[in-house]
Amino acid sequence: MRKLSVLFAMTLLTGYVFSQHRPTNPDDSIFNSRPPVLLDVNTKYCLENDSVYHYMNDFSYDTIPDLNVSYILRYYDPETSFRCDWPKPVSLSWTNQSEVESRRIEISVESDFSDSLVYKVGQDADAYDVYNLIPGLIYYYRVVAVKADQSEVVEDSGSFETTGTLRMLRADGTLNVRDMGGWTGLGGHKIAYGKLFRGGHLKADGANTVLLTDEGIAAMRDAGIRAELDLRSSSNVPNRESALAVKDENGKNDVDFNLVPESVDARMVNFDANDSGIREIQWIIKELKAGKPVFYHCSMGADRTGTLGFLLGALFGMSDGDLAKDYEITTFCSKYTGEDGYEHFFARFRNYTGKWGSPDSRKPEEYMFAPVIDKLQKMSGSTTQRKIYTFLKNGVGNTKIPEKDLDWLIEYMVDYKMVKKVNLKASTNTLSVGEQVQLEPSRTPVDATDSVFVFKSLDENVVKVSQDGVVTAVGAGTTYVFATVDNVSKSLKLTVTDSGTTVSDIQESVPADEKIYSTSGQEIDVPGGMYIRNGKTYYDLNQ
Repeated sequence: MRKLSVLFAMTLLTGYVFSQHRPTNPDDSIFNSRPPVLLDVNTKYCLENDSVYHYMNDFSYDTIPDLNVSYILRYYDPETSFRCDWPKPVSLSWTNQSEVESRRIEISVESDFSDSLVYKVGQDADAYDVYNLIPGLIYYYRVVAVKADQSEVVEDSGSFETTGTLRMLRADGTLNVRDMGGWTGLGGHKIAYGKLFRGGHLKADGANTVLLTDEGIAAMRDAGIRAELDLRSSSNVPNRESALAVKDENGKNDVDFNLVPESVDARMVNFDANDSGIREIQWIIKELKAGKPVFYHCSMGADRTGTLGFLLGALFGMSDGDLAKDYEITTFCSKYTGEDGYEHFFARFRNYTGKWGSPDSRKPEEYMFAPVIDKLQKMSGSTTQRKIYTFLKNGVGNTKIPEKDLDWLIEYMVDYKMVKKVNLKASTNTLSVGEQVQLEPSRTPVDATDSVFVFKSLDENVVKVSQDGVVTAVGAGTTYVFATVDNVSKSLKLTVTDSGTTVSDIQESVPADEKIYSTSGQEIDVPGGMYIRNGKTYYDLNQ
C-alpha cells in the first residue's frame, strides 16, 4: 500500500505588483532579501498564503515608529490567482484500492481519531484540499473507503504538522474571515486559536438572504463557532437568527445570536464615544464562559469589526505593531486597484494619509489606525494593554466590565494572570554611606504569571540597586528606588546620611575581639577593606 502523499503548493512569490500609489518605504533594504520558506514537504505545511506569510514575517512595525509609513501594498498582488484572505490548503492525494460506494477523510489531533473532522469525498475521488486547519499542530489523517456491503477499510493514513501564525478561514460566501489566535500576547504567550473569529457578514444587508454556501456554513461550524455577534445597524438585520444555526429537536438554535449595533461615531478613533464596544465584550465573555466560540462581524469586517478587534487584541497584549498588521490585513480581502471606486473600499492602512483607507473621505480619521494610537497616549496606563484594560474597567457611563471578568477573559485567551499591585518595603528607609539593605517587593495577586522584578534607582549618586534588589548607599541625599513587574511599579523613598566618621575613629571604636566584615560578608583586616562593620553600622574607610 502506498503511503498517502501530502502535496502542498509551495510556490513563492518572486515579485510583487505594486500600486503606483504605494506608500513610501524609507528603507527598502529590509525587503531586498526574502529567505525561502524552508519546509520539509513530507511533514510540515505552512497554512499562510505567500502574501500573508511574507507580510507576517518580513518586518515588524514595532521597529518602525513612523506611523505615516504603511507597507501592506508591498504584499498585495492584484493579479494573484488566489484569494489573499484565504489560507493555503493541505492537498491530500491517494491511490484508490478498489471500487467503493463512497470515501471520507478523517482528520484529528488525536491519534485515535476521536473528535475528528470528517470530509466526504466523491466515489472516485483520489485527492482533496483541506482548508482551515490550525497552525502549530500535528494532525493525523486517514482515508476510509466504504464498500457495497457497508464494510469499511482504511486505504491510507499518516500524520503531518502545520505551521504559520495567522489562521485565515475559507468560508465560501463571505470574506475577510480569520481567527484571532496565534498573535503574541501578554508575557510572550500566544493568543488561543479557536475561541474568537472576525469577518464579514453572513446574511445580506437589510435582508434575510444567507450569503454563505453550504460549504461555507460547514467550514465555520467545523471551526467550532457557536455564537454570532452582529455589529451592523438594526436596519441591516431584520432577522435575529444566525446563518450558522442548526435547530435541535425542540426547535432551539445551537448557535447563539446577538445584535449590538455600533455607532458610526465609535469606529476606530472614537472607540470610546459610546458603550457599544463594552457591551460587545460583555456578551463575548458570557458566550466564552458557556464554551461557545464567537464570530463577530459587521458588513465587511473592516471598521466596526476592526474596532472591536483592536480592543480585544490590545486587551490580550498584542503589540502596537501587531495591532497595526491585524488592522491592515483586511486589505487582502478584495481586489485593490489603486483607483477611486468600489475596489478601493477595502484598503486599510495604518498611516495617516487617510482617503485610501476610508470609505468616507469626509471623515477619514474615523477609520484610521494611527489616530487611535495617538489618542491612547493620553489615556491612563503604562502600556496599550493597561490603557485598554483601564478603559474597559472604568467603562462609559454605567456600562463597565468587572475586573474579575476581564481577568477571566485574559487568562482564558492568553493563559496569563496580570499583576494588579506591587508593594515595596525595606527594613530601613535611612542608610549611612556604604550601608546596604535588601528590598522586599511583593505583588498582587501572589500567583500572577510574571514574578521577575526589575529594580531601578532614580539617582545612582545617592543609591545603587542590584537586580537582586540589594541597595547600596553611595552618597548623602534623598532619592527613590523602583520595583517593576508586569509593567506595574512601586517606589520607595530612601535617605542616605553622611556620618562624618574617620578611619581613626572607626579603628579606635572597634573592640579588639569584634570581627570586621566587608559588605559582602567576608571577614577583612583593618584598614585593608573598603567597609568595616561595628554591630549593624557600616563605615566608609575612604571618608
